[in-house]
Amino acid sequence: MKKETILATVFGVLLGLIVALILIFFLRPSGKERIEETKSTLTPKVVKNNIVPLEIKEPSDRAISDKDTITISGTAKKGSLIIVESPISEEALTNKNDSFKLSFPLARGENLITIRVYVDKTQTIPQIKTLKVYYLNEE
Repeated sequence: MKKETILATVFGVLLGLIVALILIFFLRPSGKERIEETKSTLTPKVVKNNIVPLEIKEPSDRAISDKDTITISGTAKKGSLIIVESPISEEALTNKNDSFKLSFPLARGENLITIRVYVDKTQTIPQIKTLKVYYLNEE
């Protein structure tokens, strides 16, 4: 190698070490600041959120029906948006009370029904329940 290449490499490594030492020793917070920082992150925040959990009263999971429609009923927080969907149908309603009830169509065989509840406009993650309902008619 040329003398200039070796000299540039050595100066680059030395400059990198100097910058690293400056960052480590002069720009980090002192011990007291780190303790206060740790205390603030460990303090639990109490969030007052009156979320009523989604409960499905009817039908039960893995229910068998001999009719092509079922009644889905349950409880969710008043004013929440409830979306019920399956491969053949979708229903959406706003919960006026703490309980809800709707008629939902079934396809022959296994029906995978997903029920999502959005409690308010700011909530991005819904409460979700999934039901399997079997429609077996006698033919």
